[in-house]
Amino acid sequence: MKIDLTSDEVLVGRPVLRPIGHPYSDSLPVRGVASYSITELFGEKLRALAERCRPRDLYDVVHMYRHPDLIGLSGAVRRVLERKCAHAGIGVPTAAVIQSSPFRAEIENEWENMLGHQLPQPLPPFESFWAALGNVFSWLAGTLTLRELPRAQVGQVDATWEAPRAITSWRRAVPLELLRYAGANRLKVDVDYRAEKGRRGPRRVEPYSLRRTQDGNLVLFVVNDNGALRSYRVDRIAGIRPTTVTFTPKFRVEF
Repeated sequence: MKIDLTSDEVLVGRPVLRPIGHPYSDSLPVRGVASYSITELFGEKLRALAERCRPRDLYDVVHMYRHPDLIGLSGAVRRVLERKCAHAGIGVPTAAVIQSSPFRAEIENEWENMLGHQLPQPLPPFESFWAALGNVFSWLAGTLTLRELPRAQVGQVDATWEAPRAITSWRRAVPLELLRYAGANRLKVDVDYRAEKGRRGPRRVEPYSLRRTQDGNLVLFVVNDNGALRSYRVDRIAGIRPTTVTFTPKFRVEF
């Protein structure tokens, strides 16, 4: 266990109590731990990007920007960022400042080295994250509004079931956690699907969510390589391989 202590940081908002995620059936004897709010966390990540401009900072900022819980909170994040930058004695960053950073080449060159041991393979392309900074700062400035996308759904699903938030063992023959990683990073996946009837074999898809049907089957909602919304029964998937091909979501990504 690694504990990082600091005595020189400003907290803008009150900590929030968050449950401890774990893959076990036992309940913990505590309600949760005091944590950053999502606006505090995003403001801190933006401040780190402005000061250090490291691959991990870029990855975290874009990854968090995509989180649906931040919809409508750009003003709150901006206020947090302004306070944190004032405390650190630096200017509030803009997309132009970050993109003109002399460390840009270093960030790209170190993308694989610094993230390769922290994330599964393949890594999302550096360019897709670097290009997203324009939207991040437009949203922060209030000139870009994020809209909530509809949920992907085909047929009847069990509305009471939710996929586990923490990494878990799915007891399946295919790597579903790798699938969730790909979806969260907007990477298409090659799926070898053995349909009961009709087409069988590999197809390249956009992954959106794992749901459970009312009859108990675990299904993956995707937009397939023909551009159609489909649900694939997980027990009929023979293989999954993430690619480095990115996609722009048409539905809510729930990974």
